[in-house]
Amino acid sequence: MGLGLGSVAVAGPARAAGLLEEGKKLQLAKVWAPTLAQQRLLSGFDETHNVFDDGSIEILLWPGDLQRLRATGLRHEVTVDDVVERDRAMLESAPPRPASLEPQPGERSDYRRLADYEADMQALVQQHPDKAKLLTLPNASLEGRPVHGLEIAANVSRRDGRPVFYMDGMHHAREWPAAEMPIMWAYDLLETYGTDARITALMDTARFVVVPLQNPDGFHHSRESLVQNSNTGGLPPGGIEGYWRKNRRSVTGVTIPVIQKNPDAYGVDPNRNYAHNWGGPGASSGNFDQTSRGAAAFSEPESRNVAHLLSTYQITALESSHTAGNLVLRPWGYTYDDPPDDELLRTLGDECGVITGYKSQKSIQLYITTGTTVDYGYGSFGSLAYTFEHSGTGFHPPYASAVPQMYAKCRPAFLLLAEAAANPAWHGVITGRALDGSGAPIPGAEIRLHKEFATPLWPNAGPDYPEVIDTSMVTEVDGGFEYHTNPSTRPHIQFEGGTEAFQLTAASPSGERTLEVVVSRGEVVDLGDIQIS
Repeated sequence: MGLGLGSVAVAGPARAAGLLEEGKKLQLAKVWAPTLAQQRLLSGFDETHNVFDDGSIEILLWPGDLQRLRATGLRHEVTVDDVVERDRAMLESAPPRPASLEPQPGERSDYRRLADYEADMQALVQQHPDKAKLLTLPNASLEGRPVHGLEIAANVSRRDGRPVFYMDGMHHAREWPAAEMPIMWAYDLLETYGTDARITALMDTARFVVVPLQNPDGFHHSRESLVQNSNTGGLPPGGIEGYWRKNRRSVTGVTIPVIQKNPDAYGVDPNRNYAHNWGGPGASSGNFDQTSRGAAAFSEPESRNVAHLLSTYQITALESSHTAGNLVLRPWGYTYDDPPDDELLRTLGDECGVITGYKSQKSIQLYITTGTTVDYGYGSFGSLAYTFEHSGTGFHPPYASAVPQMYAKCRPAFLLLAEAAANPAWHGVITGRALDGSGAPIPGAEIRLHKEFATPLWPNAGPDYPEVIDTSMVTEVDGGFEYHTNPSTRPHIQFEGGTEAFQLTAASPSGERTLEVVVSRGEVVDLGDIQIS
C-alpha cells in the first residue's frame, strides 16, 4: 500500500516515488567519518545535521540505506530503530507550552499548512499596506504552485537604496520549524514597528525580504502525508513520507493538475543546486539519493528563485533556517580555507551562537557540502550569510513545546544579523547627486547598478555559470542618492588580489551616464555631482 497517493499508478523505482510498504521504517545511525575522503563515501545519504561530541555524524536511513552504509566500511551504530515511532512517542509525551513564555509573534497552536502560509502573507499585506507587499517569485514550483514572499520596510513602496536583510526557510521539506521562523519574523517586524525601538530603527533604515516556503511542493507533500497511525490525529510526524527531504522533481515530469502532485517524484535537494561550486563533493549525482544536486546548476525553480532575489536586491546579509542540529553555520562548506571576511563572519556567528546556545562553526566543520545557499550568497554576492540549524531533537518536534521557545531564543540573533545587514561598516555605500545639463538637481532619476560575472562550478563540472546583478533606486528631491550595496568584488577575486566593478548608470528622461565603481566592505564611495546631459 502506498502512502498518500491513493490508486495512482506510478512508474520508476519505489524508493524514487516514496512508495514504501507498511512495515518499512526509517532509522537513525551515528557514523564516524572524520576525513574528507570518508565523508565523500556518505554522498547521497540523508544527513540530519547533528554532530556528536565523539566526532560522529547522524544519518537518516531510508529503507535499503543500512545495507548501503555497511558497504562503505565506515564505522556506524544504529541509534534509533524506528524514527516514526520515536517521534510519535515524543509527541504523545511532549510537555505543554511553557506558561511563563509570553505569546510570540505569529504563534499558533500547531504547524501551519501550505494554505495557512499563503493566507498569513496575504493578511499581513492587507493589514500593513504601507509596510508590506507580496512578492511572487518568477519561477513556479514543479507542481505548478506560485512561490510567494514578503518585502517589508517602513514606506515599503519607496525606491531607495536601503540595505536588505533576507530570510528564508523550507529548503528541506520535512523541516517544518524552518518555515515557522521566517513567518514569525515577518509578524514581529510588522506588529512591533513603532513600539519596539530596535525593530523600528531597522524598519526605517533597512529593507527585509522574507520567503517562508522556499520549497512549497516538498513541504506540502511532507505536511499532508498520510499518518501511519490514526491515533495521532493527523499531527506530526506524519508517517514515513512526512520525512521527505527534497523538492518534487519527477521521473516523467507529468503532474496531476487537480491535486497538483507529481506521483513519480524522486526529488532534487534545492540546497545542493546553487551554482557556487556546484558539482562537487557533499552532493550526489544520483537522482534517487537524498542529496541529489540535480542535472545542472540552477536546474530547479527553488534555487533559481533565491538567485533572482540575490541578483535584484542588494542583500547585505541573509539567514536560511533549517533543522535539526542546534548550529550556526557560515562559509565555507567546501574548503577549510578562511574566506576574506572570516573574522567578521566568525564574530557574528559566534555572537549568534552565544545568544541561541547553538554551536557556531564553518559549514565544512559539519561535513563537506557544495552548491549551498550560504556559499552562493557569500561567494557570488558578498552577503554575510548564515544557516541556522534549529531543534536538535528532530526535524519537526511537537509545536507547542518547541516552536514558541525556538523563536524567543533566536529572535535576538535575528535582530543581530539584521543590524549587521544595516551597518554600513559591514557593506559598501555609494553616494552622489544627479544634475541636469544646467546643473539643477534631478529628483527621481534612476540609479542602476549592473554587473555581469560568472560563478565557478566545481572543477571539471562544467563552464562557469553566467550571472547578472541588476538593482536600482531613485534619487531624492535634491538629486542625491545613498546606495547601500554589497562589495563589488567577489571574495575569491579579492583573495587573489583582484577587483571587480559595478556599472552605475544615472538615468533621466534627458539622458544617462554610466560610471565604473569599485566599492569595498566598509567603504563609502562619493561620486559627487553626476551630470546627465
